[in-house]
Amino acid sequence: MNVYFYDGNHEYEIHKQGLEIILPYLADEAIILIDDLTFIGVNRANTEFMNEHKEFKELFRVRYKHKIIDGELKGMRDNNWGNGFMVIS
Repeated sequence: MNVYFYDGNHEYEIHKQGLEIILPYLADEAIILIDDLTFIGVNRANTEFMNEHKEFKELFRVRYKHKIIDGELKGMRDNNWGNGFMVIS
């Protein structure tokens, strides 16, 4: 597999497992696209994954700014829209 788009659970252990489980199926120079980067569990799992698998490096990262207005999360679209994106290879 050359490209893996991962938009899964935001909890650390589940997210990390989602990265680990795909490893045997990835091509040597595969690209992994990861959504919801600014969730703490997602960010931690990504960092640990790259530390444990030195062949993967971060290529690109973007985070979207959100504000809490009257107790409601406001962002580029709405509170159901992702809040960050990362590309590793």
